[in-house]
Amino acid sequence: MKKYVHVNQHIIKRNRKTGEREPVISVKTYKSNNYSHEVYIDGPCWVRYTPDNPLSCGATVYILTEAEVQMTRYFSSYEDIPESFADVILSHANVKKITDVSIEDINGFIAGMSAMDTRPTLKQKEK
Repeated sequence: MKKYVHVNQHIIKRNRKTGEREPVISVKTYKSNNYSHEVYIDGPCWVRYTPDNPLSCGATVYILTEAEVQMTRYFSSYEDIPESFADVILSHANVKKITDVSIEDINGFIAGMSAMDTRPTLKQKEK
């Protein structure tokens, strides 16, 4: 299945203005559009510049691939963390409340989960 990967400049500008850290990398197929903070393309891809034929979103520079695309999304606050993922964090960190683990450690855990050769660990936040 073809996938188009591009960076949404509008979200970058909004993040800069508001201080938020919403994901800006879009991975589109014919049936979905998902946003991520980072992607890993596991196979051949093409970087294209098509000023005369932009994507429907307006992007003129994008990556086109049919390879597997792994996406990672980070969190900027505890409210952003889905309950199902919070349960995973609680069990790995061996804590009772999600706020006992820093957002930085949670995002580090996610980054480690997406890396091929590391198994991260979570620790309780310093008080």
